[in-house]
Amino acid sequence: MLPVLEHLRDAEKDDSVKAILLWIDSPGGAAAASQAVYARVMEVRQKKPVVAGMGDIAASGGYYIASAATKIIAGPATETGSIGVIFHSMNVAGLMGKYGVQENVIKSGLFKDMGSPYRQMTPQEQGLLHDMIMDIYDQFVTDVASARNMPKATVQGLADGRVWTGRQALKLGLIDQLGNRDDAVKLAAQLGKINGWPAMKTYSEMPSWLKALGANSAARMPWYTAVLENPGPWLTLPVPAAGLMTQAGMAKP
Repeated sequence: MLPVLEHLRDAEKDDSVKAILLWIDSPGGAAAASQAVYARVMEVRQKKPVVAGMGDIAASGGYYIASAATKIIAGPATETGSIGVIFHSMNVAGLMGKYGVQENVIKSGLFKDMGSPYRQMTPQEQGLLHDMIMDIYDQFVTDVASARNMPKATVQGLADGRVWTGRQALKLGLIDQLGNRDDAVKLAAQLGKINGWPAMKTYSEMPSWLKALGANSAARMPWYTAVLENPGPWLTLPVPAAGLMTQAGMAKP
């Protein structure tokens, strides 16, 4: 299960949590994973307000997830949008032929090796993949339109894969407000009817390379706690769960 789904469930069940902040700094990722988090956020926001805060970039799958939030806040220069789906396939058949390398394939069906980099894709395969991509694209557009309460045709007009700045996205209705991380916390507190600056609980998956250090060695490294409690630029590293952190706003005791 995606760690963020567990974090959202924990925050949802915690009665002391009045609002949830999703801080997103990601260029996107797998469609199914993004869709799963989107669906969970849509469920959670029926019980507690969810604010999506955008860092340097929250595009493609990052925006997919953000769109499900009650409110979205981004910096004026945040890169966002990129609503679309893409499939990459490399053809190295010419290079292999140059060096006398041949591929032998035994497959159970005609399309089992569709997208193989070792041969040219057939027109039929291109058609099948295009249909698949367009189906996922339609799901993406439909979900954004539903979550943002926008006409599907309007979202389709914006969903050509281009990236927008936060300031452009605000004018287009893709986000609700411009601001930084503190502004996102204030907005979450406001929606959660919390007076003053809220107490914060952070949910963040520990990268595997940090887990490998072990508890004892971690205690001897002061930067370890800093990484976990204040992920900051570490979220841009290619580590598990990079790019997405969940925070919950709690009323002060």
